Amino acid sequence: MANNNEVGFVVCKNNKYSRGRKVEGTRNSVSIPISCPAGSKPVALSHTHPSGSLKLSPQDIRTGREKRLPVCVKARGVVKCYRIKRRA
Repeated sequence: MANNNEVGFVVCKNNKYSRGRKVEGTRNSVSIPISCPAGSKPVALSHTHPSGSLKLSPQDIRTGREKRLPVCVKARGVVKCYRIKRRA
């Protein structure tokens, strides 16, 4: 059964990549806690788009800028990551 809500997590890195706590949001948004295991640091935000679109939403862009992290989106089995440019 497919999940109709966004699901997300923070991607963390020390010597290897790991995942922060997986959280479920609503159909159109998810609030991802920026919390990594001890000794690792956040390197990206990752979440699903149940709509099937790989395009970033305005909220995705705002969050990427605010957290200064790339944002990855998974839709229809494909993952696409975006580096969010900071405003001048």
